[in-house]
Amino acid sequence: MRLKGSSIFRLLFAAGTLVTAGLAVAGQTPEPTPDDELIKVDTLLINVPLIVTDRDGRFIGGLKKDNFIVRIGDERQEIEYFTDSEAPVTVAIILDMSGSTRSNIGQIRDAAKKFVEGLKATDRAMVVTFDQYRSIDVVTGLTSDRKKLADKIGGVSHPRITDWRDTKKLPVFPDMYDAIHQVMTKQFAGVTGRKAIIVLTDGFVVGRTVTPLDFNDTIIEGDTVIYPMMFLTRQHVGPGTNSISYDDLAKLPVTIALDDIAKKTGGRLLIAAKDTDFKTAFQAVGDELRKQYSIGFYPSQTNVARGGQIGLGVNLPGMKVRSKNTIRLKRRDPR
Repeated sequence: MRLKGSSIFRLLFAAGTLVTAGLAVAGQTPEPTPDDELIKVDTLLINVPLIVTDRDGRFIGGLKKDNFIVRIGDERQEIEYFTDSEAPVTVAIILDMSGSTRSNIGQIRDAAKKFVEGLKATDRAMVVTFDQYRSIDVVTGLTSDRKKLADKIGGVSHPRITDWRDTKKLPVFPDMYDAIHQVMTKQFAGVTGRKAIIVLTDGFVVGRTVTPLDFNDTIIEGDTVIYPMMFLTRQHVGPGTNSISYDDLAKLPVTIALDDIAKKTGGRLLIAAKDTDFKTAFQAVGDELRKQYSIGFYPSQTNVARGGQIGLGVNLPGMKVRSKNTIRLKRRDPR
């Protein structure tokens, strides 16, 4: 647990808790250390987005606040905030416009337009692109105008070589890490309710400017679910071959990194080649967002000081809860 020189306090862990008519809590509650006992924190509302499925993986909608159970150790927490699957959702669609997507741009546009056309009138979305010319472009800010979103998506294109902004410096390409971080810290700052980011990318890091620590803290502290949508390029397959098995693909560092982002936020990684096409992958995210819940609770000062395991469950048989696997609570550094 990082206690000194940091404004972050690791509070809880949740890892794919499986619940059948009760609650399962993974692991053991760690013993408090002397430093833990001295921490002074403000009790803040912790928001946790989550998905509920049955044994066959089908999303379960229509649940109520009273169906959910939250425990820290053996102490049940009072749920103070609850949004169901009918609540509006705010979505950022981040599109990789580097050279690797050039051959797929038509499919990407069509799939993204189809996705925004399916949003509800109360939902809001925005479109962001990044490319190899150090540019993160907010194509359109948050809006409920689905036609505007579709039109803007239809107009996205790859930059021309003449768009290069500074030939005197080596290129430092922005990548998905920078784009995600910008959306969460700027465009999503102050946005409440259900939030999600869909980032379509090959996942390769070509010039990240945000530090890994800052990025990691931002996605863990936030309540935004991230869905990386990975498309395959020659870099994934490697030289001398035109194919790669899914098992080998899953072992690649880039795949593992994207999957880690998804799990830390309660989302999941989709691979366009595995999920048939871009439209199918976008549809899978849309279906899941329609069944996403969000619950909030105030942990007791004792629980904050001790840290420990969080159990998330529902009081119905055969249900599985998926949420972010790490929760952190910001605290004020002692002065």
